[in-house]
Amino acid sequence: MPDSPTIIGTVVPLHLNAVYNYIVPAELGSIRIGMRVLVPFGRRTLTAYTVNIEGGAVDGLKEVVAILDREPLYTAAELEFFSWAASYYMHPLGEVLKSALPAGINIVGKKQPVTLSDGTIVSEEVLSGGRGIKREIFYLISPDSPSRQSLSGKKLTAVDLVQTMGEAPAGLLRKECKIDAATLRYLVEKGWLATEEREVYRNPFHDLASSPDEPPILTSAQEQAVIRIIASLDSRKFSPFLLHGVTGSGKTEVYLHAISHTLGQGRRALVLVPEIALTPQLVRRFRARFGDRIAILHSGLSSGERFDEWRRIRRGEASIVIGARSAIFAPLEHIGIIIVDEEHESSYKQGEGFRYNARDLALVRAKMENSCVVLGSATPQVTTWHAAQTGRIGLIELPNRVRDLPMPEIALVEMAGKKGVTFSPQLLEAIETNLAAGGQTLLFLNRRGFATCLICQDCGYTFRCPNCAVSLTHHRSKGRHFCHYCDHSIPAPSLCPECHGNDIVLLGRGTEKVEDEISALFPMARVARMDRDTTTGTGGAFAHPDLGRRGENRHSGRNPDGSKGARFPWSHPGGRDLGRRFTQFP
Repeated sequence: MPDSPTIIGTVVPLHLNAVYNYIVPAELGSIRIGMRVLVPFGRRTLTAYTVNIEGGAVDGLKEVVAILDREPLYTAAELEFFSWAASYYMHPLGEVLKSALPAGINIVGKKQPVTLSDGTIVSEEVLSGGRGIKREIFYLISPDSPSRQSLSGKKLTAVDLVQTMGEAPAGLLRKECKIDAATLRYLVEKGWLATEEREVYRNPFHDLASSPDEPPILTSAQEQAVIRIIASLDSRKFSPFLLHGVTGSGKTEVYLHAISHTLGQGRRALVLVPEIALTPQLVRRFRARFGDRIAILHSGLSSGERFDEWRRIRRGEASIVIGARSAIFAPLEHIGIIIVDEEHESSYKQGEGFRYNARDLALVRAKMENSCVVLGSATPQVTTWHAAQTGRIGLIELPNRVRDLPMPEIALVEMAGKKGVTFSPQLLEAIETNLAAGGQTLLFLNRRGFATCLICQDCGYTFRCPNCAVSLTHHRSKGRHFCHYCDHSIPAPSLCPECHGNDIVLLGRGTEKVEDEISALFPMARVARMDRDTTTGTGGAFAHPDLGRRGENRHSGRNPDGSKGARFPWSHPGGRDLGRRFTQFP
């Protein structure tokens, strides 16, 4: 009697809240929950996610075209977590899975016109998408390598370098020996070198410097905090805490001690931070303490880097994951502790597509994993504070700064009546004094771009987004006007589209304009701007904090995306928040 066919239940990455059954042909091999499959769906072919395997009637069911994965992309426990999130936030499971998995890995079929040999034009489906694994050629000394006496110049240098290192990637040889691909092929053909192709990871740290450190002596409050968290870790039960500590009280050191104990138990740690710009700060400290057992996940990485980091985590090669809100979906198994730093931040909420709150999902995932979760903040949410006060979660207090450092002095300067003035005399005087002392100054402004509003002086027309009805922001470096809600943009026009006048004025100030003005006021100072425009892309998020760490910038104009939690050792009082004056503009 022939074996009954395998029937799988799948969900698709579309806004459809249903499970679709397919037959898996025997010749495709075995399949498990968590694997992706290529399936016919209506008039097209697309990627689907396997969520169950069952038997039953096969009448009317279509067959799977291909199995796309050798191993499952998510475990049964992770599927339970994703299903809970889909149900709670009332969003299709297929789109939740798409959000949780690396971007760009799915294959879809698209109809394209194709011209046949007789000139007939037909519509043909073409498959596209999918992300490849990066591979690189490594060179080794051939076992039967001949004498090197006949070699000279770059050829000899390359062979000697491979001999010294044991093996060397092609990129390194080209860089160090100034050798081309043809010469390397010659060395292989003549038997001096052998090749081996291997899978390699794209490096998201970009040679981020970090030297090993020794844990400092804890304050009494820090020590009590660590003792309470360790006790909960030893119980291996769901234990939520609010770590309420003033700014500079040493919350990060408490995190590090708790994670160290977690790793000693053979479990893993997930650390969520509210902003991309905070990630390099934490990564540097964590790498100094834990070495290369760290993976990072956030939108500031290139798609290839993010894909490789995800695969490292899935394979169990990383014990600690640090990232922004999307890292809550990291494929991390045996989680012992989840830390949500600055738990009050609104940036933990995803506001488009699959809308979720990573802070709340951290509590849910910790409960499912029987893990400890620490919500850290100097200014916790009212709901979190109420939960701590009523005993629903544990409360741990860090009331004082480390080394008994005083709290910073705060001065509120009234700017009424100073139209068109960005910097008050008090602020300019403080900056000048700070520069003379060799210090750094941080200027915070909650607006990106150069000008936050564009108006025609002749007719009063305001340039607005056609999708969001908010004023467009001028980005001078890109020569375009952008909507900061939907990313709609138009080239910077020279004429008003209403009256065709050319008297268009730029109102308001963004970080680009503040950077220009501060550079003009203090031409001898080194100025760096840090906002979403300068920190996105490959390696972008790691550049500016490292400059501040070395003291190379004497001014840093920053957007709130990269303000809270950043540490600049040479920074002294003198920076002020400039955002209060410009809150009327979207």
